[in-house]
Amino acid sequence: MSRVFDAYAKYYDLLYKSKNYKKETDYILKFIRKYKPDAKSILDLGCGTGRHDLLFSRKGFNTTGVEISEKMYTAAKEMLNENKNEKISLKFYKGDIRKIKLLSKYDVITSLFHVINYQTSNEDLDSVFKTVKSHLKKDGLFIFDFWYGPAVLSDRPEKRTKIMKNDDIEIKRHTVPEMKVNDNLAVINFKVEVKDLKTHRIKKFNETHNMRYLFLPEIDSISEKFALENIYTKEWLTGKNLSDKTWYGFTVLKNKN
Repeated sequence: MSRVFDAYAKYYDLLYKSKNYKKETDYILKFIRKYKPDAKSILDLGCGTGRHDLLFSRKGFNTTGVEISEKMYTAAKEMLNENKNEKISLKFYKGDIRKIKLLSKYDVITSLFHVINYQTSNEDLDSVFKTVKSHLKKDGLFIFDFWYGPAVLSDRPEKRTKIMKNDDIEIKRHTVPEMKVNDNLAVINFKVEVKDLKTHRIKKFNETHNMRYLFLPEIDSISEKFALENIYTKEWLTGKNLSDKTWYGFTVLKNKN
């Protein structure tokens, strides 16, 4: 899993430059203020290039991000260096969220942009929840988004092409999905072409992302196993009830002990 984003990382922020990190951060903060108004610290598991974490820290939270991909971690550190003059509390660690052991406990733990869905085996999912449990304070919150199984099965991923560019490069990403329904997996194959707009040279690479879509009984079962109470599960960013048209779910769990 550590190499999944390595080729991708260099172009990640360009590919997702339309992603509204501020809107997502504000949405999450709404739930933190409601369910844990005294929260001061956030641990983000699978932080990517750290864009959410920068915004959390700007809101006054002591924020820590963990990322397994060397290149994504490097991008996060570079982003931190670019903002080194800001008075914020933000740090990043390179590590596997299934295994990492930090010395601190946190008021809130987040895992965003479908990181949970990259835990493709029961053992992986268990290990991440074990990490959460060991790093979360009593009454702390675990907040994550996820691909919702009924919607993935009823509105299956399709082939598509996304084109993004800046002054230097143009990126074409061709998505070729494949379903493994007996494993609850959507295998997302990316074929990426990067064109240098000055030299017109084209670089090509492929990446495969295995995504395990989740169902509510699975989430409830593993939450109960680790004494985490499900206090909110709705559609990501809208608050609507989950349905077979809801691709993206959003859950807030509370640590009961």
